[in-house]
Amino acid sequence: MRCSVGDIWKIRLIAVLLVLGISNPLHAWDCTEAHPTINQLAFEHFVARLQAGHYKERFTSMAVDNTTSYQGLTFGKAPKFESGTVAKTVNASHNLSGWLERGGFDADMPEINMGFRHFYDPVYEPHYLTWQHRSFIKKNKSNYASEEAFFKSLQYRADDWNPNFEFGFKDRKIKLQPKLLRPQIDAATWAFEHEENDHSWMQGKIAYKAAMENNTALFGNLNRSQMFGKAFRALGETMHLMADMTQPAHTRGDSHSMYEPIEKNVKADMIKKIIGARHKSPEFRPVPEFEVEEGLELPELMKKLAAFTNAHFFSNDTIFDYETWKFPRNGKRPNH
Repeated sequence: MRCSVGDIWKIRLIAVLLVLGISNPLHAWDCTEAHPTINQLAFEHFVARLQAGHYKERFTSMAVDNTTSYQGLTFGKAPKFESGTVAKTVNASHNLSGWLERGGFDADMPEINMGFRHFYDPVYEPHYLTWQHRSFIKKNKSNYASEEAFFKSLQYRADDWNPNFEFGFKDRKIKLQPKLLRPQIDAATWAFEHEENDHSWMQGKIAYKAAMENNTALFGNLNRSQMFGKAFRALGETMHLMADMTQPAHTRGDSHSMYEPIEKNVKADMIKKIIGARHKSPEFRPVPEFEVEEGLELPELMKKLAAFTNAHFFSNDTIFDYETWKFPRNGKRPNH
């Protein structure tokens, strides 16, 4: 028997906790190795908790079928750019955990299109990725009653992300394509409800229900096996987006378009080495400081996770030093 979609959220929650517990300080990951590995370890932890009877009140007679293969569409390679949000896909066959891993990869494809949809700033509105216009005028800090008042005087103003500002092009060398480069979509919206996301959490639930009822008319030409594949890939993509909320840059409006050391350096081997076999313990809880209320809705869980990361960690381009007057991106100097 397969996991009920209404309760399979526990897999994603475990992914969140695994990601938070990868290391100290917090690490992040890429889509080719790290995200699929995180999804794999999360699934294994879910199974360990299931077998230990943690979900017996909700599942009276449930076993996870990880042997059956399901058909579906996935990306055959890692395209950087597509004119739309749907890139060329290939037919594939994977078991449940295999589709979760594929979802960890597919959520970033095509990279340029999807990259702008994986940010959620819980502090500032709009919550989607923006370009922050900063007024770096030399001011006398002693004229302000507090550091907070001084900081507010810098007049941070959110505007649509503009690659001409990002790369220092004053003559607008990059032709802006609002739909592509400035979609104005935050990660929470994209993960759970956006109509353009064919593998959102909602689409995954619809596909799972249709597969369980063998309702092949709902998704056109998809057969029952392919609907299961679509559902499990959607779950994997949702896990990917949830995990992105543990990456400081993704929760602090830091586009990190040129380089991000966390994503650059954390690979599958590092994650497996740090986690070891601890995730196979049903009681594994890597970050006690991150409390999750029972019954918390998934969008609220994502936002709470983003707030936790935003409040506890800096990213490369969101560090501000009052004493040395070093600002993010100020002369491209490193900040301490």
